[in-house]
Amino acid sequence: MIMRLFVQFFRIGLFTIGGGYAMVPIIEHEISTTSKLLSKAEIDHVLLVAQSAPGPIAVNTAFLIGRHIGGWKGAVATCLGVSLPSFLIILLIAIHLSGFFELPEVMSSFRGIRGAVVALIALTGVRVARRTCSVFLVTLAVIWFLLLIFTGINPYQIVALSVAAGLVREFLRRRHKGGKAR
Repeated sequence: MIMRLFVQFFRIGLFTIGGGYAMVPIIEHEISTTSKLLSKAEIDHVLLVAQSAPGPIAVNTAFLIGRHIGGWKGAVATCLGVSLPSFLIILLIAIHLSGFFELPEVMSSFRGIRGAVVALIALTGVRVARRTCSVFLVTLAVIWFLLLIFTGINPYQIVALSVAAGLVREFLRRRHKGGKAR
């Protein structure tokens, strides 16, 4: 199982361009749909925790999935698997291909890939929103988005306001239900 996890995440790392959020639909497909190692609900939970933790989301997600499926050995295997392809490619380019990124063909290829990256990131947002959003969350997202665009408010303040809004909502919910938490 550990080697299988390594190979799956190595393949994910090898064929994903555009960062961690572009990897999410591929990770979900590979782990939930293809190999059925985790359910979509479990993947959503992993993504929630991975986004909350400091560090790259791809490595955080790989770590949490690996740990859940294969313990600490699984976590190491998935982290190495998802990270190793990028490391090897960058090492190869640094050693042998100075000037590689200045080639017109390479620059054109990366411009073309941008569309796929935007689509994969948007797909991640839509899938997570479909499974987790409520009227409350959508309302907050719209308010925060408008504040960020039109007021120049600091993103850290948005996070603090989000925490406060969540706590107030839970307080009101408990008060309304006679002290019971949902």
